[in-house]
Formats: sequence, C-alpha cells, structure tokens
Amino acid sequence: MRPTLILLALTSLAFGNLIPKDDNGCNADNCARAVTGTRDGPATVAAHQADCKSFMQVTEHWDWPPTSPTNVPAYATACSGTARYSSACSCFGFPVVTVHPTHKKDHGW
Repeated sequence: MRPTLILLALTSLAFGNLIPKDDNGCNADNCARAVTGTRDGPATVAAHQADCKSFMQVTEHWDWPPTSPTNVPAYATACSGTARYSSACSCFGFPVVTVHPTHKKDHGW
C-alpha cells in the first residue's frame, strides 16, 4: 500500500508541472483588493475598471518614444507604484494594449 501512495504522489507532482499555469500578472493582494473590491458598489467598480482600462493603454507615436500613464489613482494607496497598480488592473482581465494613432502631416498649404 505504501509504495502505491508514494507512486501516486510522485505521478501527481510530475503531471502537475505539465499543466500550464494561468499567469496573467494578477497578484491577489491588498492593492488588488483596493482596486477590484466590490465593497463600495457597482458604480465604483465600473469607475475603477475604466481607470484600469485607460492605465493599461500604451500609445506608440511614429516620431517619439511610447507613452503610458504613470499616475496611480488616489483610491489605490495600497499599491506601491505603477507596477503594483498594473498588476491589480490585470486582475480585471485588462491586458496591456498598444495604440498607434494615425498621423496627419500638416504641409501648411
């Protein structure tokens, strides 16, 4: 009986490492609870989601470096910076989105 249990334990460990892990960058910590929490009601959650969607947007311009938001909202005081806030936003399921604005050249005519 004992060898069977050991064999089952080793087999489950081996197969456990083959299963892909869902690593979306979400750390379920106090920062995430401050951002994604539902205590303040659905309107607050919707506002936080809108903030996150905007924050997770990176704009790439044709003639200068990419820009991304750097301001963490006041309600996210549990977040120790932009990396933590980004992690909390990923708990909503928002990925980083890269935006390429169209360029209209002004010829001055």
